[in-house]
Amino acid sequence: MLRRRISHALARQRPHAQPRRHFNNFPPDAQQPVSNVRKILSPLFFKRFVLFSAVGTVFTALCIVTGVEGAHVYVEAVALAPEKDDEVKRWQWDREVEDWGGGLERGGTDSRLGFVGQHLVRASWMTQNWGTSSNQPQDRLLYSHAFLLQAIKNETAKDPTSLALPPLMIRDANVLERLGAPVDLATAYEKYLHALPAFPLDSPERPRITSKLGDLAARIGQPDTAKEWWLAAVRGSARTELPLGREVPDALPAAPYDQRTLCASLLALSSAYASSNDLAKAAQLQQDALRLFAPPTTLPSFDAGKAAASLHTYFLAHRAALFSIHHAEVTYAASSEPAGWFSRKRKTDAGAPSPLALLQSAAETSERIALSLQGMEYTAIPPPSAADGPLLPKLAKASRAIREPGAALLRDARRSAAQAWRLSGLVHTARGDDAHALDCFARALAWAGAGEPAPDTLEVEWNAIWAAFSDAKERVNAKKAAPT
Repeated sequence: MLRRRISHALARQRPHAQPRRHFNNFPPDAQQPVSNVRKILSPLFFKRFVLFSAVGTVFTALCIVTGVEGAHVYVEAVALAPEKDDEVKRWQWDREVEDWGGGLERGGTDSRLGFVGQHLVRASWMTQNWGTSSNQPQDRLLYSHAFLLQAIKNETAKDPTSLALPPLMIRDANVLERLGAPVDLATAYEKYLHALPAFPLDSPERPRITSKLGDLAARIGQPDTAKEWWLAAVRGSARTELPLGREVPDALPAAPYDQRTLCASLLALSSAYASSNDLAKAAQLQQDALRLFAPPTTLPSFDAGKAAASLHTYFLAHRAALFSIHHAEVTYAASSEPAGWFSRKRKTDAGAPSPLALLQSAAETSERIALSLQGMEYTAIPPPSAADGPLLPKLAKASRAIREPGAALLRDARRSAAQAWRLSGLVHTARGDDAHALDCFARALAWAGAGEPAPDTLEVEWNAIWAAFSDAKERVNAKKAAPT
């Protein structure tokens, strides 16, 4: 009996036996992952995966190719399209537009470059005008130069005498000129020099390239060579024999493009003579140029309906204002006044306009041009938006041949107005007339930017005007505070 009780007690304490697990007997849900894996690893799935991947890759590639080629088609057919306006062509503003190889009549790029060459040239245009990943101006020019250089190398390898090369070299030289490093300027000079023989002696482009060679020679430290190039540009653009011993023709050439080239070359010569202290030669050239480019007594309002003609008239009037500023500097330097800007002194010609009169005339002409290009009437006190107002809508929406020269002329007119008023203030300061000097400096600031440099004003120019204004203001306040 006792034994039976012990057995029952031990049986109650023993753990219940667990049933054996059969691992090969999964429930239906547990077998689903294995089925999915088998489906994934099936040959049909791999076929579909390869098919869809190939379709997606082809579709993506087609989208990319379509986008890239569409951009090239736009540049070729729209951005570099030739000028259609007969009035613009009559005043030869279409010649001021950069030629990317296609020429004035066809536009675009040169078909002789082939598929790759044309794409390289368009890529150069895109990087200049649309930017790069960094969107820095320097990077834009560097990429543009790299594309043009490769296009030039490819074309040279095919045909060293190809007529497609000179326009590419001129474009590349222009890019290098804007980069501005000494080695870039020297290379640009060589490229202009290499491209020059491709243009006939009577072509309108040849004097412009010759003038560019003068600009570059001056920048790389060859002033005598620069003067020779500018003289050659003057003779080429004048289209006539120059009077003996004179650099300025008796009459303007017939072609508007030649007139603008002549202006640029004579202005460069004027600065070169003054910088080399050859004041007599500089003064003679400036007097002859002022007679040749004499602006109208009353500058007409800008006629948006005849924008090409009005822009040319304004261009010549502004260049006459620049000659007035140059002549004021030279006559003041050559005068007997003790505060002259050069050491060499000589009496000015009797009856000649005084430096102050020349400067104020140049300032007023520049102001009228700048205000008219913004659609404003001339006022004695410049409006607040004078230094940064927009270009006339008619010009801003015009083709590149008009829009870009119009914007450049507005910029130049603002800068020359500020310069003329600053120099006028310096003349008054030298005479001890601080009150009038302060008014002139304030007027210069209105065109350069009152609180900070305006978008069209160089910081160094604004700093000079601000320093002169601050000094004049201190002197005027000191005189007011001084006991009488």
